[in-house]
Amino acid sequence: MLKKVLLRIFFISCLYFLVYLFSSTFRLMVASGGFWAYLHVFMSSVLFLGIFLIVASILHYLFVE
Repeated sequence: MLKKVLLRIFFISCLYFLVYLFSSTFRLMVASGGFWAYLHVFMSSVLFLGIFLIVASILHYLFVE
């Protein structure tokens, strides 16, 4: 259950950054500060943590007997 929730949040974060990359209006909203800046920090933390966990699980799979 928790794994599904975390996976969904990770994919929402990926989708968020795709929208952020291709939308200049969205970038301006984030640059203006407030709620959007905090949301951006939260989503980037989720994205980096998710990538780290994926790499760690791959390394665990490769090197643990």
